[in-house]
Amino acid sequence: MNLVKFLEFLTAILLAFWFKREIPLFAKRINRQTYDEFYSLVNFQLDYSDFEKQSKLKIKNSKLSILFFFIFPLVTLLNQNYLISAMIIILCFLTVLDIIYYLTDIRYLAILFLLTLYKGNLETFYFTVIFFIFIHFFSIFLLKKEGFGLGDSLLLIALSPLFMLEQMLQLVLIASVLGITYYLAERCMTSQKRQKLPFIPFISVATFIIIYLN
Repeated sequence: MNLVKFLEFLTAILLAFWFKREIPLFAKRINRQTYDEFYSLVNFQLDYSDFEKQSKLKIKNSKLSILFFFIFPLVTLLNQNYLISAMIIILCFLTVLDIIYYLTDIRYLAILFLLTLYKGNLETFYFTVIFFIFIHFFSIFLLKKEGFGLGDSLLLIALSPLFMLEQMLQLVLIASVLGITYYLAERCMTSQKRQKLPFIPFISVATFIIIYLN
């Protein structure tokens, strides 16, 4: 292992510790922001500790985060492009976050977007932005409900500069097929209707497939 690969491997281990720590902190940070914003608008007699107890967003730890210590170094060892490795690492974190909280972290979406800009496929970016604006307006005003999660849309927009338009369409198609297949398989096996289905894991898997096929 040369010096560059060793440093990449070491960075991956440090990122595994960082993102494992970020998972429980995410809920605390969102609760704090919500409390501060609400308190600035409404004068109510409730301190933060009581607010946190009543919040539906509870701090959670997941055994899935242990996989970071295996996946992150493996990604850096198998990938020659460090930017791609960094993107995959962030996607892994966002995947676990979505599975646990059904939410995403806008800060890491922004970092992901900055990383994908090196490819410079701005036509794909513009198309994706317009496409999801149309989808959201169509869902809200005609269907009267949210048809596609805002976090999912923002993730796909953040990823769009990385791909050509055809690849981006393939990514959305693969993610949708994976999501539908998982939903139907789970429904058949458990006979229970899931209220929410985290879609970021399927976007991440579809992204891995498109990256490594091309």
